[in-house]
Amino acid sequence: MTSSNVHVIKRGELKRFIQDQQKSASLIFSQVDIQAIYNQLLPQMQISKAMKKKHIRTIQQRYGKH
Repeated sequence: MTSSNVHVIKRGELKRFIQDQQKSASLIFSQVDIQAIYNQLLPQMQISKAMKKKHIRTIQQRYGKH
């Protein structure tokens, strides 16, 4: 997928990413907006350890182990 509006980021970097986007954009997210986005993303982040390991293996196979 190619789009300037799509970003793939690590979960631990989400808060910082949103803060950086706020600083560089004319649209400012309120705390309510940020909480709503978080609430929408949270269920999709709740995956099993087995699924996480499978994802890591897939990435390592695709791009090589580092």
